Amino acid sequence: MYALDTSVWPRDDAETSPARGHYFSAARHSAGKPIVTGWSYGWLAQLSFTHDSWTAPLNVQRVPAGGKRPRGGRGADLRTRGAPAGR
Repeated sequence: MYALDTSVWPRDDAETSPARGHYFSAARHSAGKPIVTGWSYGWLAQLSFTHDSWTAPLNVQRVPAGGKRPRGGRGADLRTRGAPAGR
């Protein structure tokens, strides 16, 4: 079983950093709005059925700002390239 998550790495003050986007954040606000400036990353991890809280990421990729995604969506891209052979 695999899990796909997107997480934002906030960089509000990094004005010269390339390709930053604006993303929703439930925890942080900018000018009274639930928005954070930074980069979004897609994480693909394989889950286990043991009773622990550990998992290892199989693949991590930056999700481009602006909503432009390759055909099949970002999740399909991560699944096909991130899963090790034979699993």
